[in-house]
Amino acid sequence: MRLSLVLPLAALLGLPGIALAAEEVPSFDVRPSCRGGSDTKAALDACLRQEDAAHDKLRSVWADYPAKARSGCVGQMDRELQSYVELLTCLQMSKDLDTLQDQDDGLGPEQSVEK
Repeated sequence: MRLSLVLPLAALLGLPGIALAAEEVPSFDVRPSCRGGSDTKAALDACLRQEDAAHDKLRSVWADYPAKARSGCVGQMDRELQSYVELLTCLQMSKDLDTLQDQDDGLGPEQSVEK
């Protein structure tokens, strides 16, 4: 299926995050997520600052990640407790996994190293 058909289909099915994931950083309301883990105003403010910093970072590196990784990570976000920190972490882990797979030396569980 062509991408030109997938994006409108995803939007029609109520999956706007997936439809836009390849193009731009999604917009999240991070206040519920920060409120849930903050018992003081200072903690809430610190959480919101961390989310703002992660959002800024995502805007600067978004295009560096493959569309598949962006779509996958956006799709994993909780609809009610969305977080730019979690999205950035997901993308970084995806990149790390790709790097590890690229560096695989061919030794798997079925092979052993002789000493």
